[in-house]
Amino acid sequence: MRHPSPVLGVSALNSSYSAHPADVPTILIVGSAPDYWSAIPSVPDVYLVRVGDRLRFRYTTEHNVWLFKSLKAFEACDFGAASELAGSHYGGGDAASPNMYEATALHPGTLFIACEVAGHCKAGQKLRIAVEARQGHAEPPALQGSRNVSTIRER
Repeated sequence: MRHPSPVLGVSALNSSYSAHPADVPTILIVGSAPDYWSAIPSVPDVYLVRVGDRLRFRYTTEHNVWLFKSLKAFEACDFGAASELAGSHYGGGDAASPNMYEATALHPGTLFIACEVAGHCKAGQKLRIAVEARQGHAEPPALQGSRNVSTIRER
C-alpha cells in the first residue's frame, strides 16, 4: 500500500481498508452493517481508494457528512471552514439507514470526513480517505456528490 504524501500531513495509515483489488472503479461502502457511517467510532477509520471509485455513506437521521479543508481542522474537529456534503435528512436510504450519500473521488490526495453533530467527531466518527491516482491524474483531491453535482477540492 502506498502512503499519502507527507505534504498532506499523513505519514502512516492504520486500520485501513482498500476498495480496489484491481484497477477498476468500485463502490466502497463506508463502515459495516448494521451501523455503517452511523457507528461511533468509525471502523475502519482510514480508507484507500483510487480516482473514479465511489464512496457510499449510509447513516441515520442523527448524523451528517462533512468535508474538512485541512488535516489540522480534522484533528481538532474544527468545522469552521468545513463543507457539509450531506445533512441529517438527505434521504435516499432505507428504513434502517434513511440517508445514503454517494460521492466519486475525482483526484488523488487525502480527504478528511467527519460527522458534525455535537460530540460525534471528537468521539471518533471521522475518517481519512487516501485517494490514489489512476494513470496520469495529479490534481488536488476532490469529490463529486450524487445530488446537486458539485466538485469539492481540498485546499
